Amino acid sequence: MDGGTPITLAVFSAYLKCVSKAHLLITGQSAPSSYFVNNEAFITEGYRSRAVRHLQESLPGFEPIAFSDVTRDIGDHQTTSYVDCGTVTYSCLEARARRKLTTRDAASGHNYTPVLFSALDKPDPSDNLLICFGALAISQVIGTLPKVGRLIYGECHRSKNVKISDHVTRTQQIIDKISLLCANPEPPRLVLNKHCAVCDFQSRCRGIAAEHDDLSQLTAISPKELARYNEKGIFTVTQLSYGYRPRRRRRIKPDAKHDRHPARHDHKLKALAIKKAQIHVVGVPSLDIRGTPVFLVRPDGAYHQWRKVPSRELSIDLVADERPGRATGLVEAS
Repeated sequence: MDGGTPITLAVFSAYLKCVSKAHLLITGQSAPSSYFVNNEAFITEGYRSRAVRHLQESLPGFEPIAFSDVTRDIGDHQTTSYVDCGTVTYSCLEARARRKLTTRDAASGHNYTPVLFSALDKPDPSDNLLICFGALAISQVIGTLPKVGRLIYGECHRSKNVKISDHVTRTQQIIDKISLLCANPEPPRLVLNKHCAVCDFQSRCRGIAAEHDDLSQLTAISPKELARYNEKGIFTVTQLSYGYRPRRRRRIKPDAKHDRHPARHDHKLKALAIKKAQIHVVGVPSLDIRGTPVFLVRPDGAYHQWRKVPSRELSIDLVADERPGRATGLVEAS
């Protein structure tokens, strides 16, 4: 993969979430599953169709065009043409040959506006970068940078204008990093993050992380803490587990209702639990059970527990299930 590979919106969006995912998309590797991609595409396309029909009532003739329909000469009419950001591609080779663009160049009369559709009710900060990415791609075709972009989001199809000049620098920096990623055949270091829960590559990446005992398996660890451990030479869960030292127990007064200093989450203790495949409990757990606990044991060995609620009386009835040897417990509060 060379540095002249066009960058699509999918690759740019993936880089904002996970560098490894962007590299996998650039190299054309197929995911073990396409569940999340298919669902996201289905939701986005359905929302886009509804939003276009809704906006056509207030803006007659509103119909976003594909990026392939963008041309330098748009005629003498001054109507705004909206370009769907989902279809844009950015050429790295053309960007190197072209001079640096600013919004001052937009005075030549071109009126292409990038538009992004988001089904989320609350705009995400990354939406501004996606719209700016579409504006930079349009500028490669028409030679000028659009001043504003538009975000359509939410169930009521609300509209938000995005000022392109506020996000050009940050967007260009990300594009440059993706270009280096395209030119480098070596894959980036795998780091698990919150996006893994909704990524089709999760089984692949988690398997690799478990094989290498990667420190990012600790889901509660933040990127800053992970970088701080890496600076100390700690890259695996086993290495971090050796740094755990039990704290001295605090002396608590017998009449104290609760501990004013609850135990904090310790990444080293969690690493130790993972290494030993054990469950570690910090402190002495206390259970405050009031009333008379009632246990119902089912024939399969499982049981349910109810406790008497203050100021309420619980009546428990056992009714026979349709299957032989089964019983179901019903609890009614009176």
